[in-house]
Amino acid sequence: MKYLPCLLLLFAIGCKNSKNTLNVAELQQPVEILRDSAGVNHIYAQNEHDLFFAQGYAAAKDRLFQFEIWRRQATGTVAELLGEAEVKRDIGARLFKFRGDLKKEFNHYHPHGEAIITAFTKGINAYIRETEKNPDLLPIEFKLL
Repeated sequence: MKYLPCLLLLFAIGCKNSKNTLNVAELQQPVEILRDSAGVNHIYAQNEHDLFFAQGYAAAKDRLFQFEIWRRQATGTVAELLGEAEVKRDIGARLFKFRGDLKKEFNHYHPHGEAIITAFTKGINAYIRETEKNPDLLPIEFKLL
């Protein structure tokens, strides 16, 4: 974790103003994403599915490495990446793994929770598919580790 400040600096440098129309097959209608000077995405969509799909896509584009760390923390696989010092954390994560009804959990947060989270996740996966086709899209953090 001694490289964390450097990784955060690289992320901050990557933030810039931009405007683009998202063209992904899973969208029902065109979506526009505007990124302001603070790196905040402003998403304009015509329906809920496309809004959360675009949010997931944009979040993955900005934070794919962070998502990978969170995924590893949740699944107890951080030690595979960062070494033996993380084994105790991984054991705890595996012991306390969520085993409840996910649909009920999602809908606890919002009446459309399952649909929102599914669309968000599909957006993340769409961006991951793009990185598989073009590895240059991967954040530099993946190359550093």
